[in-house]
Amino acid sequence: MQHGRSYGSLDDNLIPPVNIRIENDERTPLLMNHCHSVGAFDECEYDDELCNDRLLTSFNSLDDNVTTVTLISTVPDARNNVEAFHWELRLVAFILLLLTSVALAIYLLIIESRLPAVTFSLDLISHDIWSKMQVTNENRRNYENITKIILMQTGGENCFTPKSCLEILRKMQLNYNSEGLELPYNFLIGGDGQTYEVRGWEYPNGMTGVSQKDSLLIGLIGDFTYAVPNAKLLTTIRSLIKESLKRHKIHDKYRIYGLRNMTQLQKKQSSRHEGEKLFVEIMKWSEFENIFFI
Repeated sequence: MQHGRSYGSLDDNLIPPVNIRIENDERTPLLMNHCHSVGAFDECEYDDELCNDRLLTSFNSLDDNVTTVTLISTVPDARNNVEAFHWELRLVAFILLLLTSVALAIYLLIIESRLPAVTFSLDLISHDIWSKMQVTNENRRNYENITKIILMQTGGENCFTPKSCLEILRKMQLNYNSEGLELPYNFLIGGDGQTYEVRGWEYPNGMTGVSQKDSLLIGLIGDFTYAVPNAKLLTTIRSLIKESLKRHKIHDKYRIYGLRNMTQLQKKQSSRHEGEKLFVEIMKWSEFENIFFI
């Protein structure tokens, strides 16, 4: 009968288990040097670090000369390694997705901040469509000299539809003079949101006491001493200025001024606060400079 020792499988999951048979006189340096007795748990000495204290041995006597040794493997379980790898991979993917989302959100915020806050559109009614009056015999002017945008109310009735605004404009033409000359404004704006070309960009205004070479005179149809101008009118003023810049009809470093007509005030016996509600709104604009009287 051959005598020796049989070592159990290094992997408990193997079915059937694998036993390693070792003769009594065979050296097993990777497992242990020697055991002083058979059939009991004895203190063993190990050759090197590969057989460390994680090596558990149990001796079960099969006969006088054969011992079965069951070992617990020090090799990590492969399935645990795979699960850990998958978990780390999911974590990395989540972090990358989070960083991408943050970067996209920042990009969209930057793009949004570059967009204009308000879109301006101009409904311009050319002079030939609404008026038969002669504009002027004066020469055209140099647009680069136009640095002043002058705003003033026309006084009288306010209008909120194209029909009512045109009726007021024709009354103004009749009351202005009997020589057939056009109104002194470059443009007129009504509460209907329409811009009516009078003398336009090409010719100077005809308002006495107002600089003509370097200004664009815009009349606002109605009385805004106590009535607040509606949003359409205010937006149209901005639209006209933007369109003037787009067409290079005014200097890009223009300033906005308010004008009060003292002659009209004396006739109406009004206060010195003509157009007060209008100018309260205009003063909020960054381009506003001052109010003056004629």
